[in-house]
Amino acid sequence: MQNERVDGDGERWVQLAVARDERTAEAWADALARTGIEAEVRIGDAATLTGRSTWHAGVNPAPDSMFAFPLFVPEHRRQDAASILIDVGWDGRYGSRGAGVSVARALSGALVAILVGAGLTALLVLRGS
Repeated sequence: MQNERVDGDGERWVQLAVARDERTAEAWADALARTGIEAEVRIGDAATLTGRSTWHAGVNPAPDSMFAFPLFVPEHRRQDAASILIDVGWDGRYGSRGAGVSVARALSGALVAILVGAGLTALLVLRGS
């Protein structure tokens, strides 16, 4: 997916941000529209757009989590659009604040992995005795 495009009128559009879910991307586009800035939301591969997939088996099994939603704005409105998105929670990177796996979920996943590992180790020790 390209990070910029030129529309039929010769206006250059650039990718400003990438949301990890459609709801966030549409909220950003709505916030921009309320201030008179046009925006376009597309859909793309999360790994390509953000450098990593948001799909983690057992942690985030939602089917749309393999996708990311880039937001495009006219190049001459990029700075204004960035200011507005920051006001609604965008952190200036690819996602919204708080996006991703929570610490509690990550720790609970780690605990499960430790318990499974301990159980398998105990099973192997008992079989070897």
